[in-house]
Parts: sequence; structure tokens; C-alpha cells
Amino acid sequence: LRSCTRDADTLARVGSDEFLVVCEEVDLAPGTLPTTENLREAFSSPLVLDRTRETIEITFSIGSSSIGDRTVPSARRLLDQAEEALARARRRGPGSYAHHSGDLAKTNGHRAASSIELLNAEPAETNGKPAEPSPTEELVRHMYDLWGPGKPDEWISCFHDEIEYIPSAGLSGFDAIYRGHEGMRRFWSHKEDGWESTEVVLLHFEERGDNFVVFVLASLVMKGTGAQIEVSLHQGGKMRDGLIYRLGGYESRTEAFQALEARD
Repeated sequence: LRSCTRDADTLARVGSDEFLVVCEEVDLAPGTLPTTENLREAFSSPLVLDRTRETIEITFSIGSSSIGDRTVPSARRLLDQAEEALARARRRGPGSYAHHSGDLAKTNGHRAASSIELLNAEPAETNGKPAEPSPTEELVRHMYDLWGPGKPDEWISCFHDEIEYIPSAGLSGFDAIYRGHEGMRRFWSHKEDGWESTEVVLLHFEERGDNFVVFVLASLVMKGTGAQIEVSLHQGGKMRDGLIYRLGGYESRTEAFQALEARD
């Protein structure tokens, strides 16, 4: 990845298998940005592990978002847009690229969208139409949309009556496990007692059969102190009868899928 970026770019690992590149002061004229071909070429040959000489093959998807000098969304919004683009690329399959074209402005006479042409990207669409979310994705996104507005009954209706919820380790002040709709009501009560306001943004969704994993950003304001906290975390779940049957926090998407599949 470093070989495909400039020295001035910021490269960070933001998840078990997710990386972020921040490119500042980019001239969006053609020929000045790294291309997806650079990445494809870099990973086209198997990697050789130093000690064992074992070879492994890597596939990847890319999502991007960009701004011009007259459009300045928050850093969080810019990241959200890149994550949304990445989700579209992943639905298309390994090696795909998608660009979020919202909030773009002109720079040096070129539209930021010109980077799509530069990166030889194919839009994450099927027959000219955006890929439709699955019923599971629609339900899970709806559940997170209901997290903050104070609609416990509607939120609880997203879960199976035998739901088993194990909160993420970073959520202190909660029981180790909540079972059934009564347990979820107790969780909601604990949430309302401890947090003045909450907002959850779903940045990435992925499903395999009846199992799904999400990467979310939670913004919390604690009661009493007014302290503001932002927590990013992976949650994994299992579906049954069209409802969320299992839900829990995990360190990574890989760990989440392994744990969920082990319980199948």
C-alpha cells in the first residue's frame, strides 16, 4: 500500500482488514492520482511470508470520496461517504472500485469526479441500476436508524423473541448478556439511564447466509458529565424467521464471522 501512495499521504489501518488513505492537496487533473491499476499490480502476485516462504493471495475492494476547495464536509462525513462507496464495491465483488460523488466541487477546472475515469472504475451497479439491499440489510439498517430517536418498541420489533445480545466490551455499565424481548427492554433502559443522547452510523454491512457483520460508529453523550464519546466497533448477528436472532460485539469482521459460523 505504501508503494502506491505518496510520502505526504496518511496511511492507517482502521480495522482488521480495512485501511484508510488520506490524500491532502491533491490536484484532480488527470494523471496526478494513484490508480487502481497500481494497487491491482501491487497485489497481482502472491505475497511470500518471510519465515515460512508460504505464499498467500490477497483480494481487495476500494471505496473513495473526495472534496474540492469550496466543499468542506466534516472528516466524519467524508469517511462515511468512502465507507458507503466501499460497501457498494464489496457487493460487486473482489477487485471492484466505487466512488462517492456527493459533495463534490470543482478544483483547478476539473471535477473531482474525474478521478473515477482516472481510476478506470466500473460503477457498483447491475444493468445500470444500483444494487438493491437484501431484506437482512434493510432490517439491520432500520434497526440502527431506530437506535437514537427513542422508539424502543419499534426497535425491539426488529429482534426475534429469543434474541441473545452480548454488548461490545467497550460498553461499560451493561449486563454481560441480554435475552428475549424483556432483556432488550432492560438494555434500552440501561442505555437511557447512562446516555443523554446516542447516534449510530452504520458504515459497512456484509452478510453470509443467515449471518451478518456490521462496522458502526457510535456517538454518545453521557448523562451528568456531558462527556462526548465516539466508539467504532464491529457487531455480528444471525437471522432467524426474518428477524435478528443473535447480536454481539467483536474485535473484527473476521472474528465475528468465525464465531457466528462456528455456532451454525
